Amino acid sequence: MRLKSPFLFLVLSFLIFLGFAMNSEASERITGPDSETWEVGVYLDSDETTYTLSSDLSINSDTYTVAGIYVDKDTDTPPTPFESLTIGASLNATFNNTSEDGRAYGIYFNVEDYQMARPLNNLTITSGGDISVTATGGYAEAYGVYAYSIDESFVNNEGGSITVTADAADGDAYAYGVYAENQVDNFENSGNIKAESIATATDGEAYAYAYGVYAENQVGNFENSGNITVTATGGYAEAYGVYAYSIDESFVNNESGSITVTADAADGDAYAYGVYASSIGNFTNNGTIKVSAVGNYLYDEYDYYYYYPGVAGVFVHGDSIEEFVNTGKIEVSGNATSGDAYVDGVFVESGITSFSNESGGTISVRAISNSWASAYGVETWDNIGNFTNSGDITVSATGQYVYNFNEDYPGVAGVFVYGGSIEEFVNTGKIEVSGNATSGNAYVDGVFVENGIGNFRNSGNITASANTTGGNAEAYGVSAGSINDSFVNTEGGSITVTANATDGEAYAYGVWAWNNIGNFTNSGDITVNARGGNAEAYGVYAYSIGNFNNTGHIEVNVNSNYQSATINAAVLKISDSSNANIVNNGTMKVVLNLPSNADTTNVNAAVFWIENSNATISNYGNTWVESNVAGSNLRTLYITNSSQVTLSDKFAITFGAPGVNPDTRPIYVGSNSTLDLNNATLIARMDSRNLKLNVPYYLIQKEESGNVTGQWGGLERGYSNPSILVNWYNATSLGADSAVIFTYQATPQQDLAPIVGSVVANDIGTTSVVGAMLMDASPFFNFFVKGERPVMLASSAFSDAGYASLGGSMAGQKGIFWLMPLYTRIEAKDLGFKGNSYGLAMGLGLKLTQGAGLEVFGGYLKNDLNYTVRVADNLDQDNWFGGFNFIYNPKPYIFRLSGLAYKANNDYSGKTGLNYDLKETASFDSNGYRVEAMGGYVFGQKVKLVPQIGLSYSYHKTDSFWTKVPDNPSLSRKLNADDLDVWKVKGLLSVVGETEAGTGLVRYYLGAKVEQAISDNDVEALVTVADTTTKVKRSIGDTTYGVNVGLNYIYNKRWNFEVSGSADFNSDYSSYTGKAILRYSF
Repeated sequence: MRLKSPFLFLVLSFLIFLGFAMNSEASERITGPDSETWEVGVYLDSDETTYTLSSDLSINSDTYTVAGIYVDKDTDTPPTPFESLTIGASLNATFNNTSEDGRAYGIYFNVEDYQMARPLNNLTITSGGDISVTATGGYAEAYGVYAYSIDESFVNNEGGSITVTADAADGDAYAYGVYAENQVDNFENSGNIKAESIATATDGEAYAYAYGVYAENQVGNFENSGNITVTATGGYAEAYGVYAYSIDESFVNNESGSITVTADAADGDAYAYGVYASSIGNFTNNGTIKVSAVGNYLYDEYDYYYYYPGVAGVFVHGDSIEEFVNTGKIEVSGNATSGDAYVDGVFVESGITSFSNESGGTISVRAISNSWASAYGVETWDNIGNFTNSGDITVSATGQYVYNFNEDYPGVAGVFVYGGSIEEFVNTGKIEVSGNATSGNAYVDGVFVENGIGNFRNSGNITASANTTGGNAEAYGVSAGSINDSFVNTEGGSITVTANATDGEAYAYGVWAWNNIGNFTNSGDITVNARGGNAEAYGVYAYSIGNFNNTGHIEVNVNSNYQSATINAAVLKISDSSNANIVNNGTMKVVLNLPSNADTTNVNAAVFWIENSNATISNYGNTWVESNVAGSNLRTLYITNSSQVTLSDKFAITFGAPGVNPDTRPIYVGSNSTLDLNNATLIARMDSRNLKLNVPYYLIQKEESGNVTGQWGGLERGYSNPSILVNWYNATSLGADSAVIFTYQATPQQDLAPIVGSVVANDIGTTSVVGAMLMDASPFFNFFVKGERPVMLASSAFSDAGYASLGGSMAGQKGIFWLMPLYTRIEAKDLGFKGNSYGLAMGLGLKLTQGAGLEVFGGYLKNDLNYTVRVADNLDQDNWFGGFNFIYNPKPYIFRLSGLAYKANNDYSGKTGLNYDLKETASFDSNGYRVEAMGGYVFGQKVKLVPQIGLSYSYHKTDSFWTKVPDNPSLSRKLNADDLDVWKVKGLLSVVGETEAGTGLVRYYLGAKVEQAISDNDVEALVTVADTTTKVKRSIGDTTYGVNVGLNYIYNKRWNFEVSGSADFNSDYSSYTGKAILRYSF
């Protein structure tokens, strides 16, 4: 039929639309399970096997249980599966009556009789599909999908959604996004699943339960690329992102996948889990799992002795995970408002075959409680085959107490293996844990493995910190029953442990094995800090060890606030080894910080603590114990309880550490113990801060039943400073009564550094300003002016360092004023320094007669020297000078007499100590003068050749002074320098020419010189250190060669300007000077 009328067409379209609309709101009442009446939107009986919702459907009731789609049970057995159910539109089911108990289902399969319940093979929610379910009642249950089983697949496509809300006004509330009485074979979510339960009750006994996905039995494969959001809010609250008895094949949360779970209990307990199952085949998280809970108590009581975590990102109880891989983010937090908190990132009761937190993966756990709190990054009560962490595991707990329910175990750990072991442990990432107890004990482990580790390798960072203000603090970096094969902390790897007990005892262990360690290798960093009253702190503590090899850094720090504290500390302690082999090529040290009035009777500290063991020790590295308060039992090697120790090859001892005086012997041999020196070489190292010179250091203290066999085979200096010597105190007694002594022997290169620098810098600086000019200046500007022969003063067109004095034509002029800035670079590698000199000089010259003139001058130099020798750093000089030049010029001869005097203030800073590790300073004055006479002859007219020869005398005096060494005043030096006076002869050859430049005149000059000392040119001084005085001498090169070049522009008879440069070369130094001169004639 053709509709010719537009009006009829519109009417028919409206009627069709109205029919669809009426169908979307249509419902029917059926008799459901337990003979209850149900309000359903779509009823599918046992004959139907497929259904697609392609138009919106909404159903609601305030009286009856509501189901959007109701699939009835079969009438025969076995039941016929429902093949396919597709949601391509909006499905809304609502129950709303706060006076009644209410249930609402988006999709419901009748499971009244399990034998007759129809399994669903495939459920698909398309990108336009939406299931929205709300149950509001006194008691409320809401289900997005309720099925006996989903045997083939569940697919929620991107854009599809399931939103479920159960709101109970006066009772319990249950909300399930997807609920399967039996199983789900394959589950795939790319859309959104949201389940929220809200439970309120007047008596506070309201329970809220919320599940994103629930399978009573197993899930085959689970894959999430969308969002699963679960929230439970009530008096008591439980929330689960995914709940299944088992996930048999694999669980995958893809990069875009998010599982967010929140439980908020106002009056009771709270439980929250991202993924909850009794076993999982393979688990992979590339996305985000975020779980949080707030409640009175956050734990699940297993039995009287055991508890489960109440909050976890992944929780597997009763069984295991084959393979766990995380490249995403697992974030878990729990706050117990009035009770206890037990929070885990990953909990697997019966072990993990392979665990990998890969680069970029994070596991973050936080527990807060007003009672006891415990938190673990990864926890299992069985074995882990291979554990690898390349990402971040961060765990923290804050509570009144921080420990496990069983107080023998840590309350916080990055990895916690209770009753099991790990075959291979590899960490290249970060494991950081902290526990903060407000008034009780805090017990924290970076890694805890009760039954031991096969092989342990760390090239990342492991940090453990336990803090308490009212109890005891225990912190361990790695603790295990044993490390059977090898422990390796590689270069770049670090283990940092801190136990901080404000008013209690502190226990801190870097690595702790209460049975044995097979092979221990450290080339990284292990730092242990214990702060409290009484303290125990160990870098490595093992009952038994096979091989110990350290090329890295192991440090133990103890801070005690008790006046009479009991302290036991060591870098390495072994208690029951039958054949330990210990080799150190790195740094091992113990540092104690005690009250200034501390009683050290019960303070025991050692680098190597050997107890009830047999051991061979080779020590090539840096090892020492230091304390701010002197103690009698601070040792490098402590041997006790019937131990047998043999030294092998070399053994290093550091003498002079703070708190360790010469009367404290670095080796202790206790009762029934034996030390075999075995002809080993003693490497004598020294801590400069408490170095005592000229005092013997005895090496060994032994008890009466202790035994020392053999003797030392040699003595080797183990520090850099050659001025400090070490020798045997008695070369014939090298056994039990052996001792060494340190003395000081001054050396020229080191001890004369400040004096040589001062003398040479003053000489070069003033020569750059005055000396070169006095020698090299050509006084013959007058010869370049035709018909005029006025007298010229010394500073003229050839002034190599520039006392630019009178220059240009002096015809008709009586005098000249000049101003000169200059810079000199000094290179004195052979003398051990280089530097810069900046200066400014000015002068006034007067014509006395037609053939004679006099000028006077003065100025300031700032000399900054940087030393290239290890002992010295820098010398800053302030140099003030003044002088005169007198010239007599009966043509063609010239004669000149010049003089200069200076005074300098010197500030020196350098280093001293055995390894140049102490700062040294000094301030002293110096002064001197120089007198020089020159004579020469002028050849030529237009271009002049001027040879000169002369004699000079210079005098330098340095006041005696003491250096200051704040960290060890006994290393201060007194330097008493001899006066230095030097006679020199000098030859000079200069060439001077001119050319016109516009209305002015340019004069150029160049020259060469040689200067030869004809008396001693040596710096000598008496050096006194610790009542030992030595005379040292440093010779300075006798011959100096020089060159210079310059240009002088004569603007008119009053003004001229000059620039010039010069260089001097001595066998011990060279200098390079540049200057500019401005002259005004009057």
